[in-house]
Amino acid sequence: MRLLPAIVGDLRTVLLCGLLFAVGSLGRAAKWDLVPAADLAAKESTAFPGADAEILLAEQTQRLIGGLMAFPSAGGGIQGPGSMATGGHGTFMNPGDGRAVLENFVRLKIYTANGAREQRTVYVEQVGTAAPDGELKVEAQENGTYLSDRCGLIEKAEARVLKPDGRITELVTGAVSLREGSTGDDRVARIDLPVLEPGDVVEYRWRREVSQSELRRMIPCQHPLPVREYRLFVGSLPDQARMLVMNCPKAETSQGSHSVEVVVRELPAFKPEPFMGGQWDHRGWIYPKWSYRRDGWFNADERWSAEFWEATDPSKAMKAKAGELIAGAATEEEKLRRLYEFCRNEFVNSDWVRTPKVQKKHEKQRDWRERTFGYKNGTVRAAWEDQVGDSEMVDLVFATLARGAGFSVRKTRSAERSFFDSMHEKLGHHFLNRCLVAVEVGGQWRFCSPGRRVIPYGMIAACDEDVPVLWSGLKKVESAKQTPVAAAALSQAQRKARLRLDAEGTLEGAVEETLTGHLAITLKQRFGREAEADAAELAATEWLCGEVKRRLPGVELSALSCANLRSVDLPVTVKYQMRVPGYAAKVEGTLQLPPSYFEAGDPAVFPTAERKYPISFPHAWSELDDIEIVLPAGFGVVDPSAPPPAGDATVLGVSYRMEYDKETRSLRYRREFAVGGNGAISFKVEAYPTLKKFFDHVHGADAHTIVLARVH
Repeated sequence: MRLLPAIVGDLRTVLLCGLLFAVGSLGRAAKWDLVPAADLAAKESTAFPGADAEILLAEQTQRLIGGLMAFPSAGGGIQGPGSMATGGHGTFMNPGDGRAVLENFVRLKIYTANGAREQRTVYVEQVGTAAPDGELKVEAQENGTYLSDRCGLIEKAEARVLKPDGRITELVTGAVSLREGSTGDDRVARIDLPVLEPGDVVEYRWRREVSQSELRRMIPCQHPLPVREYRLFVGSLPDQARMLVMNCPKAETSQGSHSVEVVVRELPAFKPEPFMGGQWDHRGWIYPKWSYRRDGWFNADERWSAEFWEATDPSKAMKAKAGELIAGAATEEEKLRRLYEFCRNEFVNSDWVRTPKVQKKHEKQRDWRERTFGYKNGTVRAAWEDQVGDSEMVDLVFATLARGAGFSVRKTRSAERSFFDSMHEKLGHHFLNRCLVAVEVGGQWRFCSPGRRVIPYGMIAACDEDVPVLWSGLKKVESAKQTPVAAAALSQAQRKARLRLDAEGTLEGAVEETLTGHLAITLKQRFGREAEADAAELAATEWLCGEVKRRLPGVELSALSCANLRSVDLPVTVKYQMRVPGYAAKVEGTLQLPPSYFEAGDPAVFPTAERKYPISFPHAWSELDDIEIVLPAGFGVVDPSAPPPAGDATVLGVSYRMEYDKETRSLRYRREFAVGGNGAISFKVEAYPTLKKFFDHVHGADAHTIVLARVH
């Protein structure tokens, strides 16, 4: 089963500039702390026996440059640096320049040869840009390995390796190494260490300057290695702030004057599992949370609801346009569809259209929003006059038109499903980062977001499916509505291959794929903002080549094409020519042919016997494979039987058909596969044995081989 980037993303390494560690003196570098002799001599982790390696100590210090952290205004925004922030919660000055410093330190112990091998490279996920002076500026995204560090310039990275006998090798970076991530948008800085051995202690540290807004983020303290002790110190905080510590039973928090320190001990390794949703429900993390009286969901909702209701009050012109758009529609559903398609196709989305004229209007609207702290009615009406707006503005224009057409409209808020499996009232409103427009049609609520331009009517973003949403009027979490899951048939990979096998086992021919629904949306969102030709080239080289070569390392590809990446409605189509030497194995005069070309080389979906966390597929999807292979002259099929089916191919299942035509020596192979056909894409961990049994069957059936013997 080959899954698209939204489902499985593998990192394709692209070294953009080499990392050079120079062995020698650190010069003016700060002194390192002494490593306890017991840690140098340790041969096994005390708290985590059997661990290959262990983080003995991880520290992060955050301080604002020049003053206290900026204060959120009553409207929910952040006052600018050097300004007086006032509101219902207090007042203080922020004389700083809006920048902060993050200092990081990690002490790591190696116990086994496997640990020595795996820990030679330290990654910090980032987005990199070139500074005007030519120096490499690296703006970090969330780090999934050791410490999270975002949006700033790496000023210094130092490391040293200590041997059990006391010998020390000190290292200093001369440059930063980058690799390209799975989305094509992120870069990863890395620290390459010398050859490590069991018993070594590795220390590394780096300093980074970031935007102060980046201090208000989720900070993971649980990582793929067990952590003996994690320390986070945050300075320059207002008195009302406190630290929210989640999934860390052995955490200690000490509050100081405008500062707080969190210490967490004995954190087991956190290792994400395949198709794992709600990562932050299970992983240890820390968040600086504002403790104001309007911090709760429903207090915040009063403000949000008032703002939304004001912003979407339709003008006479918008009411008239709504009436024009729905004129002659036979049903309420058709009326809403027309409004949706108008906003998606006719209203100019500045997040997708990058012409100077459109971007000038976008900048004007953004400045207005910043002055008025949000999307007010005036900003919506101004966007309507310009017929231009960003994705959120397009949603508001849609809501305004829907109100003008007489529909009951609400704005919903939810957490992204990959972040949280369920609602957490104690988190407050800070993590309700996803918004949809809900419109009542015939007593049912339709969830819409035309601002996400490539999502057709009747669907929402995959991360917004199967989640509880809150909107105005709901006074209890239990009243939250669950968003629907788009049918598996709407997100289908229709895959066709017309191939020829020779007597040496080489397979070659033409391949064509048509992707709909979320499978197409994933690629359009990733590449569709580029010009059509650029989008097609990027998709072919960055995604398609990588996906095929991941399964079949020896494949030769040519005539690659990806079409409709910028189309709003058309499915994405992929075509290429392929040649795979040795695809069919030669065994004692026979050829062993696996006919399931599109699944060849894929690993098992669930490789482990046990599972710790719930299962959440990114969305429902289906696959329809049609493969025809012309066999080499002089060979025939010994047994053209198809693999056995499993489950229900329209809900959660797979089925196969095999036909062989002796006259043309053609083997016809068809496969149908579906997940979530009944809307079920999230499962408790107790369902893992059943799911694993099914996917193991699919993996075995997809690897089914046909024996080709010489015909005398």
